[in-house]
Amino acid sequence: MINELVSNSLKHGFPDGRSGHIHVHLSGDADSIRLGVRDDGIGWAAEFDPTRPSSLGLRLVHLLNQQLRGRLQLQNENGIACTLTLPTVIV
Repeated sequence: MINELVSNSLKHGFPDGRSGHIHVHLSGDADSIRLGVRDDGIGWAAEFDPTRPSSLGLRLVHLLNQQLRGRLQLQNENGIACTLTLPTVIV
């Protein structure tokens, strides 16, 4: 998931040689693990629907998230922020 999210940030968030930052954060407790990837790139185009991604990478993130029974939050504000919250125990 990290690879797909970082790859998407690099590919889509910083076109035409634009510079910026990508932050990856991992934390957890007894109940869940949180993975966050945020960039300060250009963000999504107005017509893009992140709940119906056309790119293979984001579709894989959605599918893996479902399989792991996680919660995926996507934000388009000052770049893109993706946060996955996964249970520590998957039944």
